[in-house]
Amino acid sequence: MFRRKLAQFNIWTLIMLIALAVVAVLLLNPLANVFVASFIDRDDGSFTLANYGRILGHRYYRSTIFNSLIAGFGGMAGALLLGVPLAFLTSRFEIRGRQVVATLAVLALVSPPFIGAYSWIMMLGANGWLRALLADVGIHPPSVFGLFGILLVFCLKFYPFVYLLTASALTSVNRSIEDAGENLGCGPYRKFFKVTLPLVFPGMSAGALLAFVLSMADFGTPQIIGGDFRVLSVEAYNLFTSEIAGNPSLASTVSIILIVLSLIFFALQRHMVNRRSHAGSLINKPEVKPLKGLKSVAAHGVCYGIVLLSSLLAVIYIWRVVEVAYFRPAPEGGPAPAEAPLSMLVPMWLLTGASVYFGIDATRTLEVAGAAATFLLKATP
Repeated sequence: MFRRKLAQFNIWTLIMLIALAVVAVLLLNPLANVFVASFIDRDDGSFTLANYGRILGHRYYRSTIFNSLIAGFGGMAGALLLGVPLAFLTSRFEIRGRQVVATLAVLALVSPPFIGAYSWIMMLGANGWLRALLADVGIHPPSVFGLFGILLVFCLKFYPFVYLLTASALTSVNRSIEDAGENLGCGPYRKFFKVTLPLVFPGMSAGALLAFVLSMADFGTPQIIGGDFRVLSVEAYNLFTSEIAGNPSLASTVSIILIVLSLIFFALQRHMVNRRSHAGSLINKPEVKPLKGLKSVAAHGVCYGIVLLSSLLAVIYIWRVVEVAYFRPAPEGGPAPAEAPLSMLVPMWLLTGASVYFGIDATRTLEVAGAAATFLLKATP
């Protein structure tokens, strides 16, 4: 028996053991330390449950937990509202520039999380240019600081997860099942909700799970535009900085609560997927149908409106940085502003256009473009 096991040992077994060791050292060990620290009394180092009692028994922290759930479910709901229609339209209908739509969606995904927050501050902050334009016509939008701004950023930041996973599921649905629904008298809307949606539920729910967990764990956006709306990620950071001289017991407790909430939703998602799982083989690929008239205009407007709005935030932020660094006049007595090396932006747009035309992976394209732009920026005198 031992010799048989030894004979099955190969290079892939060794790679798996190394991967498990890396996960144990870099993931399980830190989580175990945080878990143990949540049960340690900060004063005498003894075992205690008082940390959880203090967090769960205090009204302020209970409201923070509730706020985190609101942010998580709100970000998930917004991601579903944007990602599912975008995936359905691009997968089932002829949308001109489909690769452009996919690339712009990935652009929103790979951009740093704080860019969306800063961009909305530039547009809808107290001195934002969009707020000033709307005020001139008598429209006064709500303040971007608080829950409204957080959900706005989360929806436009995390919808690509839902879009990518749902689009993948929609392209692998057996068309024969949908045809059977039509033969039984299902109209287009009823067929979508009764036949198509249950078939793509595993992929769609996986994207929703990612949006929920990332919304719960996001720190930068609530810290920048959260205002008085406090969430667990920000509270964990504040508690850690206040306990940095000793055992971070309360910060560890808040972190464990955040992990438990995410695990509960993960277990719920797995339970729902197992109940709604459908086995089948891809015999007939879904048909991509053309659209005409107002339906085509509406479908193109929805697709390009979503991806342009999400990618526009990064463009606004980049332009703001370039404007401040190169175009804004220098203070009196200060150095003269350098000319903007606009040529450094050319590789980014050229490589992005190449990815759209040739179907190259957009994430790799952005990495190469960013490296090229960084090299040109350093080389600029």
